[in-house]
Amino acid sequence: MDMCTCSGEDNNVAVLLPLAREYQIDDLTQRCEQFLLCREPSVRSLVLAEEFSLETLEKQCLDYVNRLPLLTVLCYCITDFHTYLPISFFSFYSFRHLPLSYFFYLLH
Repeated sequence: MDMCTCSGEDNNVAVLLPLAREYQIDDLTQRCEQFLLCREPSVRSLVLAEEFSLETLEKQCLDYVNRLPLLTVLCYCITDFHTYLPISFFSFYSFRHLPLSYFFYLLH
């Protein structure tokens, strides 16, 4: 069965990944990663990728997030209190292209 054609909710993956880790079901972890790889990359997927060591998904999401304006990413994280930015985001994202006014905006 092709994981890209499977219907389902991303929320199910967020439930299955902790169970797969707890019960050491590597095949389930790989299937969840394949499912997420078929979806549009997102900050939420990046958080899951970092938390569950899904390297291929993490790279895909970092490539996507790196193209987003920083404020877009920060607003997403601020509005979703259960989300944090993975350390890999800060090591990957280039802050040099941001005008100083962005940081002043964040302080107000």
